[in-house]
Amino acid sequence: MTRRFVLCTIFVLLAIMVNAQNKDTQKWVDVVKTEKLIVLKPNFTSIDLVFGNKSPKESKSVIACFGAAFTGERLEEFSHSNIAGPHAGGGKKYKGYSCKRNTGAFVYYNNKWEFCYGGWKNKNYGYLLAKASKNHGCGFEQEMMIYNNKCVKTVRPKDNTNVFRALCEKNGELLVIESRGMMRFGDFIDGLVKYGVKHALYLDMGTWWYGWYRPDSNTFVDMHMQIHNYHTNWLVFKR
Repeated sequence: MTRRFVLCTIFVLLAIMVNAQNKDTQKWVDVVKTEKLIVLKPNFTSIDLVFGNKSPKESKSVIACFGAAFTGERLEEFSHSNIAGPHAGGGKKYKGYSCKRNTGAFVYYNNKWEFCYGGWKNKNYGYLLAKASKNHGCGFEQEMMIYNNKCVKTVRPKDNTNVFRALCEKNGELLVIESRGMMRFGDFIDGLVKYGVKHALYLDMGTWWYGWYRPDSNTFVDMHMQIHNYHTNWLVFKR
């Protein structure tokens, strides 16, 4: 065995060790805090919508998880008909119940996403949910707040006070943005506008505000406490 061969072998092993270490210590979710907002950027490889009360917290492949579509009532058993609007997850499409507050949608398939906007009586994005499910993707309806850099009419009063969360796009990146504490709905939207988001779709909050994320392989962060034991759907980001 020559000295050159030994040195090359050592260099290869060191490179493998460095790459493995970088992979283990890389940021899975980047967090930026502004005066009014908590901005989460999941460094994901795929997205899905999963169903049922229990979030996939035990899955190491999931780096962030949040409630997505509205839940109608707290029932004893899970039902897709208790989720607001048609929705897709795991490559399957479900009907859900009709919800006038749903003026937009989010779909993800083939490693790309799209935000859609339209009135509840004349939705033009239903076919995208069907397309997402056929391509083993996911999607759900919700209340659109900002579309193509413009604020749109919302059903929720602007002076309503709560902790708010939205799925957003900015500069071609997908973000989950939450208000820093209680604030008026209008102030939250203003904060998103000033932050420069192109699209903002509401994510279910109130008593469904529980969510979590992993900044890295060694850290776990809960977003609020889990108030009750009835949830229906979770938007999950996977690494």
